[in-house]
Amino acid sequence: MARPEVGGKTHEVPGPEVLSWAQVADLYSRVLGRRVRAVSTPTAVFAVMATVLGRVDPATARTMALNRLAGAAETVWKPGGGGLVDPAGMTTVEQFLTVKAALPSVA
Repeated sequence: MARPEVGGKTHEVPGPEVLSWAQVADLYSRVLGRRVRAVSTPTAVFAVMATVLGRVDPATARTMALNRLAGAAETVWKPGGGGLVDPAGMTTVEQFLTVKAALPSVA
């Protein structure tokens, strides 16, 4: 769905850090002041779903296949903006989450 209200604006994307899901859950725990845990799905589940859904919904089947690939691949990311952005000017993930957690709830 297109969102014209966000077009033409600058959007802050957090992170010079490279974080694991456990580290992201720890950040959320600190920011929210409550326990947060990362829950993983075995890659075999995505493989089975890709096969089953391939018969009825090819687009969703391809999404499941991509989830399987992402869960099975170990990509070596280098911190620091990928050479495109100065890491010193980037917002950390914790800073980003802290600002977002302080926003009023939208019902």
